[in-house]
Amino acid sequence: MGMSSYEMLVDEIIATMQAKGPYAGVERLETLRAEGNSNATTCLGELYLEGVGVIADVEMGIALLQEAASEGNPNAYETLGRLYLYGHFGVTENAPQGHEYIEKAANEGLPGAMGICACDYYYGRGVALSHETGFEWALRGAKLGDTTSNDLCSAAYQTGVGTARNIPLAIQHYRETLKSDPENTDVMCDLAICLSDISNEYGTFPSQSDYQEAFDLLSRAVEAGDVRAHGLLGIMYADGVGIDRDYDLAHHYIELAANNGYEPAQEMLSHFRRNMRGKWTV
Repeated sequence: MGMSSYEMLVDEIIATMQAKGPYAGVERLETLRAEGNSNATTCLGELYLEGVGVIADVEMGIALLQEAASEGNPNAYETLGRLYLYGHFGVTENAPQGHEYIEKAANEGLPGAMGICACDYYYGRGVALSHETGFEWALRGAKLGDTTSNDLCSAAYQTGVGTARNIPLAIQHYRETLKSDPENTDVMCDLAICLSDISNEYGTFPSQSDYQEAFDLLSRAVEAGDVRAHGLLGIMYADGVGIDRDYDLAHHYIELAANNGYEPAQEMLSHFRRNMRGKWTV
């Protein structure tokens, strides 16, 4: 996808501010706004929210965004939606109003808004809960490369909530999510679970390369300090899932997870006993 007219304007204003100072960028936006450019009005509203090139003024920022929204600007819809959904800049949260703006932006084709809209429907935030509608929005956003949309598609395919369970498609979308969010340890864990079928829940037949990828993902997540990853890696060692069984290493990782509040690991820990040689067994 090429850059939108809004994105090109933002790049132009950033370049102007870097070359001539913040006020020059604001002057350029004011000129374009006077010419009826709603992208400029949107950008100016965001500068007032952030206090960039102007004195921060949330009321002025919202007024400018609403002006642009009244002219049908999709980016103004999305910014207002985020403001009311998340209460940014001290704005009082209003989930129904926020969702209304977000869905308008999504209908105009903004990928980020599609991901938010998907979550709104899937989790019932600001709109009546509908897993199916949330999944449909997530599919649309995922096709445009939106990270949130890919993540929700993954979860829906993994759990079978909102669509039929499909582990290969869950794996595909989790991988896409990691491409744009490579440090996300929750996604690493969920992808590892899908790849290895660690609990024998899915009835899949992982290959050795699937097991290796799962092991590598959990190892990365463990290095990043993810508690769930410690527990999952412990299970792989305890059950010999794609690797040699090693109860000592299993106990090591599961104990670390349990000591850091991971409840499933606390239950698993109770199954370990020391044998006559002082080694851990289950």
